[in-house]
Amino acid sequence: MSETMTVAEMYEKYPNHWLLILDPVSVPPNGLQSGRVAFASEDRDEMYAEAIRLMPKKCAIRCTAKVPPGTVLIL
Repeated sequence: MSETMTVAEMYEKYPNHWLLILDPVSVPPNGLQSGRVAFASEDRDEMYAEAIRLMPKKCAIRCTAKVPPGTVLIL
């Protein structure tokens, strides 16, 4: 298992990756602050497959890719 990292450290270490983060620490209203990266992949489907394999009780998922200018996100 990896060490606890801040979100900024995750973005620096894993650019353009999908991250499966265990033991996430979030502080309202800022959201995710830190956690342990259990799996990192440039392929989203690989990350979700690993999440299904591990079946963590509590986790967070983060994509560190930059959103191209002009892109519209729908949540």
